[in-house]
Amino acid sequence: MLGMYVSAHPLDGTDHILSANRDTTIVDLVASGRTKGTDRLSGLITSVQPKMTKQGNNWAIVNLADRDGTIEVLFFPAVYQLVVGALVEDAVVSVQGRINDATGHSPSSARNCRSSMCQPQSAPAPPLYGSRCPTTASTNAQ
Repeated sequence: MLGMYVSAHPLDGTDHILSANRDTTIVDLVASGRTKGTDRLSGLITSVQPKMTKQGNNWAIVNLADRDGTIEVLFFPAVYQLVVGALVEDAVVSVQGRINDATGHSPSSARNCRSSMCQPQSAPAPPLYGSRCPTTASTNAQ
């Protein structure tokens, strides 16, 4: 992704879908100054940085962008292995997780991730990856 769009923003026309699959926007979350709690965000994955723990478990740092902001979302090993197929650049996803502002730049750790947000109303909702987690919204994964 270039950062500037020649024709239009990739999320143009998706506001109703994004707002139905989130609790707050990224800009509002960061501006709120909250350092704890849970939220659900939705947006476009702009980058995925696979990582490995000292124990050899895979995890990832994902940059999630909506129309107005970007946030880092951490997918720790337990959740990462459940959602790895959904973590691809340019995918539109909804992420639930825990806010963890210990570093001062509002990273989130994901609890689950849903990639198929564009379902017809009559179709059953797609399963949430990491469904072992509570259904409350959040932005941090562990």
